[in-house]
Amino acid sequence: MFHHNIIKFSIGHDTYHDTEYNHNGHRYVVTDENLKKFDNNLSRIVAMKFRTGQEDSLNLDRDLASQVKELNDIESAVDLFQEALMSACNKSFKKLRATKITTKYKSVTWWTEKLTLMRKRINALRRRYQRTTYNDELRDSRKNQYHVEKTKYQAAIKREKIKPWKEYCKLTSDTNPSNAVYKIASNKVKRSQNLSTLQKPDGSITTDINDTVTYMLDYLITKDKEDSNTGYHKTIKNTDRTAHPDSRR
Repeated sequence: MFHHNIIKFSIGHDTYHDTEYNHNGHRYVVTDENLKKFDNNLSRIVAMKFRTGQEDSLNLDRDLASQVKELNDIESAVDLFQEALMSACNKSFKKLRATKITTKYKSVTWWTEKLTLMRKRINALRRRYQRTTYNDELRDSRKNQYHVEKTKYQAAIKREKIKPWKEYCKLTSDTNPSNAVYKIASNKVKRSQNLSTLQKPDGSITTDINDTVTYMLDYLITKDKEDSNTGYHKTIKNTDRTAHPDSRR
């Protein structure tokens, strides 16, 4: 038998560490004083949104549990409670200033907030249909809904990818068509020259890029010869060898 369970939230103090995190959403300053204010605001807002008429936490939990058991669409109740939770946080806590956000993935210039919301929606739809194991008909319905939304999401990504290129192409004027787009299409773009060969003092030519780089390194970074060291250099070397005997060759 399928059961619905109440999701409980626990809000407490946040200990600051000198480490960057990838926080999505708002961060709040939580103190003992505004925690009590948050409890009152949350009970009041939840009671208003769910129309329970009960602001006492114990009676409110009972009413919410009864409502959730009778709902066919649990997602709507979750969204409603999420709205109440965010509203209570905004009314009770001060927000931390936005800090530098680190990301694990490489960002792209064409990505939009709409795509982020669509991605979250299809992920939620996928999880919902995959977890529906008690009713085959309902599972198929949710699976079809997921595939429809996934197709829309993929089409939106394709549109956003090509949109910057279309805008770039529109920069071409009627009076001067020979801009970057025309040059790219006609293969007339000037490319930077790659380092190939160099002529040595004896008149010979380096054979390839590896030979060229080796010759440049040998010319720019001279070999450390003992007989060419000055007294100052010898003193530095002796001091370093005394401090780091393992580095002696």
